[in-house]
Amino acid sequence: MKQQEVFKRIGVIIKELNDQFEYLKTVEGPLNELELELFLANSHFLGDHVLILSKLNAQNSAAKKPEAPYEQNFFVPLVHTPPQPVKAPAVNTPHQKLTWNRAARIPTHLCTKKNRKL
Repeated sequence: MKQQEVFKRIGVIIKELNDQFEYLKTVEGPLNELELELFLANSHFLGDHVLILSKLNAQNSAAKKPEAPYEQNFFVPLVHTPPQPVKAPAVNTPHQKLTWNRAARIPTHLCTKKNRKL
C-alpha cells in the first residue's frame, strides 16, 4: 500500500466513526451492544491504520536520507602499545612487622644514612 492510499482510508474510517457517533448520540436509553462493538472495532481499525501510516512514513524518510560522505582519516596510529601497569608504592599493613631505630625513636624504613648511626 502507498502512503496516500492509507491516508485516504484513514479519512474514510474517521467519517464512518463520525457517522456512528452522531447516530449513537441521538439514541435515547441504553445503547445497542452490537452498535457499540462496531464503533469500538472501527476505532481500533483507525489506530491500526495510523500505525501503518507511521511505519510507511518512517520507511520513506529513511529512503530519502542521504548517506554520510566518506571521510578519510590520515592520523590513525600505526602502532598500538598497551599501557604499562603502574606499581603501587609499598604501604605498611598491619601484617608487616615494623622495626624501630631506638636511638632515633623512628621506624627504620624512615631512617636515612645520617640518622641510622644514632
